Order: sequence, then C-alpha cells, then structure tokens
Amino acid sequence: MALIKEVRGFTPQIGEDCYLAENATIVGDVVMGNGCSIWFNAVLRGDVNSIRIGNHVNIQDGAVLHTLYQKSTIEIGDYVSVGHNVTIHGATIKDYAFSSKTTIISMIMPDTITTIGKGAFYNCSSMISLRLSYNLQSISDSMCYECTLLTEIDIPDSVTKIYNDAFM
Repeated sequence: MALIKEVRGFTPQIGEDCYLAENATIVGDVVMGNGCSIWFNAVLRGDVNSIRIGNHVNIQDGAVLHTLYQKSTIEIGDYVSVGHNVTIHGATIKDYAFSSKTTIISMIMPDTITTIGKGAFYNCSSMISLRLSYNLQSISDSMCYECTLLTEIDIPDSVTKIYNDAFM
C-alpha cells in the first residue's frame, strides 16, 4: 500500500477508483480526483502548500510534485499525463495536457480543438513536429516550453495571438 501521511493537520484525500503503487508517497495537503494513477516511486509532497489533481490524471514512475512555501501551489486539470521522473515545483497544468512525454515525436491536433492550456506540451523533449488545430485561436504561455527539438510547427491562420514564451 502507498505511504499516505498527514502533515500540518492535512491528510491527503484520494478520489474513487484510483491506483496507488505500493511505494508511491502522498503527503499533506493533496486532493486527488477520481480515476487517477500514481505509479512507483512517485512523490506528491503537499507539506508546505496545496496540490490539487483533477480526474483521470496519470502521474508516472519517479515523478515528484512539490510546492514552494507561501509562493506556489500545484493545480493539475483532468486527463493529464505527467511523465516519468518529472519534477514539478509549483505549476498549473490545464485539462488534457501532456507533461514531459518524451516519447512524442510528432503530433497532429484534431481540428475540433480550439484552446490549448498553458504548458500543454511542457518538456516534450523529443517532439520534432507539431500541426496545430485549424480552429485554434491563440497559443498559450509556455505551450511548448523546453521542447528543444521542435523545429516544424504548422501555425494556422486562425491563430490571432501567440503569448509570451510559447515556444521557449
């Protein structure tokens, strides 16, 4: 069974139908939605601030989620995948995002997508090409942050705003 510990009067709250690997560690002010999976050696440390995780979130092996005292929290939306050995120190990751999915090399987004959240492809370090939805209206901050190999980007005419640091 996973190690679940109370800290500073906060006991982690785990949603229904979640899988917690035997050596996952969940500490303090952590609230997790339904249908999540926390894999081997993952650590969720809500010891100094809050961690909020939506429904159907996959936190893969070795990931560490930690906050900064009085400075940052972690908010992860629904249907998010946090890759192996990722460290997140305070962040907001919107619904349906990929984080550190180093196996993504190329992606074609369906044209039904009109919005992509901040940090949607954070540290997808193997991604080389990305075709964005032809209905996309803006490109969020840090959308492709640390996608260091990304060289082929198809930005449609529908995009009217590209926020700062979208492709850092």
